[in-house]
Amino acid sequence: MKNKVIIIIALVCLGISAAQAQKIGFLNTNDLLVLMPEVKSADSVLVKYASDMQEIYYGYVLEYQKKLDDYNKNSSTWSEVKIESAEKDLQDAQQRINDYERESNDKLAAKKEELYGPILADVKAKIKLVGEENKLTAILDGSALLYFGTDAIDILPMMKKKMGLM
Repeated sequence: MKNKVIIIIALVCLGISAAQAQKIGFLNTNDLLVLMPEVKSADSVLVKYASDMQEIYYGYVLEYQKKLDDYNKNSSTWSEVKIESAEKDLQDAQQRINDYERESNDKLAAKKEELYGPILADVKAKIKLVGEENKLTAILDGSALLYFGTDAIDILPMMKKKMGLM
């Protein structure tokens, strides 16, 4: 019985000392990302890509609008065959707009992953290195934290150094 009490006390003491030895780091990844030239470059490529897609989209909408205006102005004088053809053209143009919008959203998401994926993977790998080098138990993203105590370690300066931003 005495041995069990001693073992329990030892385990409790071990647990308390282990809990006290934990070092928690935090990093607001957004603060880090805005400093990185790779992100700025990716941002400009993505903006240009989206702008080009938007220009094509507006071209489709303008084409549709012209056909619709022509239909609204002149269909009263057209034959049934011409009205059916114009309505089919309008439906096809509307479908092309819908298809392009869906396709462009998918392409934009893929482009974003292509541009930012390697950057975020590099940041994640370097966060892990900083954590290991500084013997941190965990690193939390500070942008989502509502409170962190004075014992928490802001790793932004360490990450700037690791990323070559200092």
